[in-house]
Amino acid sequence: MDEATHRRLRCAGVRDGGDGARPAISQTRIDQLVRTKTAATAHAHTNRLAREKSPYLLQHQHNPVDWHAWGEEAFSKARKENKPLFLSIGYSTCIGARDGAGIVRERGHAKFLNEHFVSIKVDREERPDVDKIYMTFVQSTTAREAGL
Repeated sequence: MDEATHRRLRCAGVRDGGDGARPAISQTRIDQLVRTKTAATAHAHTNRLAREKSPYLLQHQHNPVDWHAWGEEAFSKARKENKPLFLSIGYSTCIGARDGAGIVRERGHAKFLNEHFVSIKVDREERPDVDKIYMTFVQSTTAREAGL
């Protein structure tokens, strides 16, 4: 089983047996589990990330921030509305990314971000090129890694 499939399983709530071995499960069953878990959970908000395939981006599809994936749609909207970009880079197993999402919900920052920025989520596993550019900037300007 490849790593992407294993991540989808984790997102669907399927865990290994504790011995580190990945569960033997068909792709059809994985898709059923993901659909069932998604359908069983009612959400007040769904953003553009629901169209994505990345487990990390899908973790944020029901966040009240109007997130965009990295791409021309977000850049065009920012130019058209004359708004700066708010960039968030993370990955599916990053605890800090999940904690950060909770802070946005709990403190009500979503409304501010939606009004004043075009917010973009980037999966660093899918776009290591983007991650490298911004990590290099953060490290050179703060002398430490982002998120630490």
